[in-house]
Amino acid sequence: MEEIEILKQLISYNTIKDKENTNIINYISEYLKELGFIIEKKDKYLIMSIGKNFGL
Repeated sequence: MEEIEILKQLISYNTIKDKENTNIINYISEYLKELGFIIEKKDKYLIMSIGKNFGL
């Protein structure tokens, strides 16, 4: 089941050591890009939108 694999991957990231959460942000970003989301990274934040009515 894909959801379980996603959860396993998300909880595998060490968010204590990686205070910027770079690895988890990159994983989420790549996953959502594959689903058609428009992704913008700003510092520690990930901004996502989908469709022309929700553009940045």
